[in-house]
Amino acid sequence: MKISSKIYAQALIESLEQESDLSNIAGNFLTILEKNKQKKKLLEILDLLEDEYARSKNSIFAKIYSSHALSLEKVEIIEQKLEKSTGKKIMSKNVIKNECMAGITVEIEGKLYDYSLAGTIDSFKKQLLK
Repeated sequence: MKISSKIYAQALIESLEQESDLSNIAGNFLTILEKNKQKKKLLEILDLLEDEYARSKNSIFAKIYSSHALSLEKVEIIEQKLEKSTGKKIMSKNVIKNECMAGITVEIEGKLYDYSLAGTIDSFKKQLLK
C-alpha cells in the first residue's frame, strides 16, 4: 500500500511533537521512505510538512518569493498584512527566486498572489487585450 505524502507529513509532525531527538527522527523517517520505495517523495513531503505544521498550530503557511532575502522587519509586515486579509495567523518563509522582479509573490494554500512589477505589467497587459 502506497502512503500519501500528506500522511507522511502528518506522521512526521506527530513524531516531532513527541520526541526531541531530531537526528533519530530524521534517520528513522528516511529509513521508512527507503523501505517503502518512496524516497523520491521527500521534497513533496517537506513542502507539505510546512503546511501541516502551520495547520497544527491553527495558522496558515505562506511562501514569500522575492529576488533577494527580505529583512525580518519586511517579512513581519507582510505577515501582518496577510493576517489582516485572511483573518488567520500566518507562518512564513522567504524563498529566493531570481525570476522575481521588483516585488514579491506570495503563495498561500496553493494560490499565488503576485505583487511584483512583472505581475503588475502582465495584469495590465491582460486588461488592455480584453
